[in-house]
Amino acid sequence: MATSFDSIYALNQNIQNNIKLKSYTDNIYYQKLYYWLINSIGFFSSKCYKNLNNKTDFSQELFEFEGDGIQTQFTLTPTPPSNNELYIDVDDNEVSKTEYSYDSVSGVVTFNTPPTGCIYVASYFIGEFSEDLSINEMVILAQAMNIGMVESSLFSDINLDQVAYSDGASFHSQGNHNKATNTIKVDHVKMVKVMINEYTYTDSPNNLKGLSGGTHDV
Repeated sequence: MATSFDSIYALNQNIQNNIKLKSYTDNIYYQKLYYWLINSIGFFSSKCYKNLNNKTDFSQELFEFEGDGIQTQFTLTPTPPSNNELYIDVDDNEVSKTEYSYDSVSGVVTFNTPPTGCIYVASYFIGEFSEDLSINEMVILAQAMNIGMVESSLFSDINLDQVAYSDGASFHSQGNHNKATNTIKVDHVKMVKVMINEYTYTDSPNNLKGLSGGTHDV
């Protein structure tokens, strides 16, 4: 049974609570999360009892059309895989899924009302691991994503507070901001290392619980 990348993202509260992330279009949102997940996989893969490299990566295809206010049907060529998700906007305004239908066999998008303007269609696959990951494995991956996230410019001062689980104090100067970012990153690395060491002890597939050589060092 496969494990969707989305099930990992759902376990990361910083992703769920981040206002800036929610401002992106769906395909860009998942593209950004995918980059952080890849960083997380690199951190955990050598210690994980599952093959994290056996996966189907995030992918997307982009299409553009010009709506004339008359035509309602537009064909995506080449036809995207049938299990892909769709994001559509017209002149940068998102189109609700209730305002169109999509035939995944023919690749035809049919709008309820003829659109006028630039039509942008993104067909994307969120990604999945081929193996069925345990909840511990998913939590470690979700937590390790924070390491890459705090390195990016995505986080404002208030976002850094959320990631650090602090008392809500804000960082004002650029120097303090950079110092806080580094401190938070170090804290997350330590946290993930502890989680991985606990995992290698408790989740051993042979149930040896580290007796043969102790827990692995990270």
